[in-house]
Amino acid sequence: MSWPELPARAGYLALRNGRHRNALSLAVLRNLRDQLNAYNTSPADGQVRILPPFKPEILEELKDAERDRGSAAGDKYGWLVDSQKWKEHRHGLPNVVVLRSEGPVFSSGHDLKELRTLSHDEVKETFALCAEVMSLIRRSPAPVVGVIQGLATAAGAQLALTTDLPLTCASTQFRLPGASIGLPCTSPATAVSRRLGGAFTYRMLALAELHRADQLPGGAVELVSDDASLEKRVAEIVGQLASNSAGQPQALGKWAYWTQLGLNGRESGGDGYEDAVSWAGNVMALHAKADDAKEGISDHPHPDPLLHDKLNCWDHDLLSLDVDFLTDHFTASRFSYSTQALPINVLLDTLIRPYGETEDAPKTTCVKWKHDPQRAVPHLVFGKTSTAGGQWEDNPVDASWDIGTLSYAGMLSLPGYTFEQHYRCLYGRSMPVYLRPSRRSVADYFAAYPTKVGITESIQNAQVVSKNLVLASGIFSELIQPPPILRPLATLAGVEGREVTLPILVIGSGFSAADIIISSSEHRRIIHVFKWAPSTFPSPLRACHQQAYPEYAGIYRRMKIAALSHPSISGKRSKVRHTHSVFDSSRDWSATYEGLPNAHIVNVEQCAQGCGATVTFQIGSEQPFIRQVGGFAYVVGRRGTLEYLSPDLVAQVLLTPGSNTTDQAQGQLISAHCLREKANEDLEVAENVFIVGSLTGDSLIRFAYGGCTYAAGKIMSHRRQNRDSTNTNGQDATNGTTVSSSTMEKSSRPQTPSSQIPAMSGLDGHEASPARSGPLDRRKEL
Repeated sequence: MSWPELPARAGYLALRNGRHRNALSLAVLRNLRDQLNAYNTSPADGQVRILPPFKPEILEELKDAERDRGSAAGDKYGWLVDSQKWKEHRHGLPNVVVLRSEGPVFSSGHDLKELRTLSHDEVKETFALCAEVMSLIRRSPAPVVGVIQGLATAAGAQLALTTDLPLTCASTQFRLPGASIGLPCTSPATAVSRRLGGAFTYRMLALAELHRADQLPGGAVELVSDDASLEKRVAEIVGQLASNSAGQPQALGKWAYWTQLGLNGRESGGDGYEDAVSWAGNVMALHAKADDAKEGISDHPHPDPLLHDKLNCWDHDLLSLDVDFLTDHFTASRFSYSTQALPINVLLDTLIRPYGETEDAPKTTCVKWKHDPQRAVPHLVFGKTSTAGGQWEDNPVDASWDIGTLSYAGMLSLPGYTFEQHYRCLYGRSMPVYLRPSRRSVADYFAAYPTKVGITESIQNAQVVSKNLVLASGIFSELIQPPPILRPLATLAGVEGREVTLPILVIGSGFSAADIIISSSEHRRIIHVFKWAPSTFPSPLRACHQQAYPEYAGIYRRMKIAALSHPSISGKRSKVRHTHSVFDSSRDWSATYEGLPNAHIVNVEQCAQGCGATVTFQIGSEQPFIRQVGGFAYVVGRRGTLEYLSPDLVAQVLLTPGSNTTDQAQGQLISAHCLREKANEDLEVAENVFIVGSLTGDSLIRFAYGGCTYAAGKIMSHRRQNRDSTNTNGQDATNGTTVSSSTMEKSSRPQTPSSQIPAMSGLDGHEASPARSGPLDRRKEL
């Protein structure tokens, strides 16, 4: 019987023992081993190079091999991570191997007649060889396609189901017959159970019954209707793997797939999914560095085909964009573009990280950062804090510096020196994927950034300016002060204060309140007053997933339990999910946490000794009740200030149609909503003054790129116009940080489709409640 001719870069793994039902005799097993070794012997050095053992810790060796091609790890595994070395070591070897046999029986398993005639050593060699062949198939860098044209029993079923891509006709039969002769198919069951599942395989093992392929658990083996369809499907698969799929990423992907299946939750618990997804993310990062991956990424700059086509029509200069043209399809797109961030910010974010939250850091990106001296503009960056980092260096809320950030580390990175590079400099190893760094770590990163990218001379720390700014950002560091009735409590110790036996009173519904609770001692009692209106004003903590943000999800669960326990809390009573995390078991919540939803404080009496206070609460129409407290944290929101600007400039920045300029310029605190309407029209909110970041209402670092890019493009454009004007009129610019005062074109302004787009302040940077008209006043939470 002849088999179809295979394309280049494909080869047969032939099982030729048709006269004996393709039994796995000692000679047949030796031949299969030799064929597999031949397919994996490097022409460069003559070594048999198969996939590494399926152990997750080997990933570190693969990373070392990719970083240092001349190291021991590079010699050992460089061929698996370097496409050039792959070509050297796999030259002339197949990208896909096809296992086939002849006749009506694919394989009947071991040759029992032969086994009775072999010596004990030869019997041991037979079973050892069988295990070696199975291992060589599993660890073959080239995927192995199993064409199962007939009955597969015992070790024959093991061989068939060890292949990477088994396929057969629906009527083909499988059997583990050993139990019927007193020799249970223990070894074959290893492969069968991993393919078909434990329960089904045990029935096969114990009962020794025949099973048609279409009776096997769904998806375990690909099924076709008849022999002709089988040959056609084999040709399709082999053609795809041989011609249209790069061998090196296929091999690394195969190793990673079988390795992650072995992660069982030893680190994070559960079914191992969290361990697997974290580990696999690091493999993806390694994948992305390969030449084949880079070529594939460049061939497909963005997964959104509409945006892809629009970008191809553009000149690829992101400093001059028609934002409307590029983003007008976002609201109707099947991709999950933010509908609340400014389109210019959403656009740059999706170009930098086209796969969004599915990729922690922009390892796959459509953006290249390039220094162009001809367009560079001299500039200075002023900051109030002692080092770069702004509010990240401050800690206006009395909470721990070690609480993890809401954003993943990759989303906090800046161009030229990423958080991942910073992590490697500090710890000498790769950064874990989906890392939520501590506030302290982020502050350290931003402090180091100017030196790492060579802009230290442009950074002026611990200074405040009062002159015109070309580019400004808000400082949302001013905590909303408690109302007069609560001000006597301000003298009480906070979380970091002295040890007291009385509970701490925490007022607030959001992340800052949760941070106070998380930072408190595990034995400190907590009285938590919060607003509970899930249908109209939900807490941003509600969006926190149990696995990604266990501490915030845990606090929200405490709040929900407390709310549902009060009869005066109206609304639909939903069930509380019975979930459990390490954070839930970090303290005895029933003894230390008391939640008071929608409670009003009607009286405060401070103790004579000043060591505590008596507070009277009332919830709805219930009877007032009192509690003794020894600490206090009022965390219902923050405001920003523009006090670093001159009064005249503040007036220009805050001026909106119909507003009173004088009243707005008196230095009052501002919310994230104050400039949202102006940002919606143009980020140039006054002549030569731009706003970015939190002043626009988009609070996340990842959404600052758009505003910065837009402002930089306009500043450079002004600089060029100013230079041209100087050359024409003989006038000089006053200094490197001011630009010409000519009116700028607004044809590419970063406008949004909606004039009522809300500011962002929740978990994803989005406002947690429906949009309001008028300024945000979180004091209503009381």
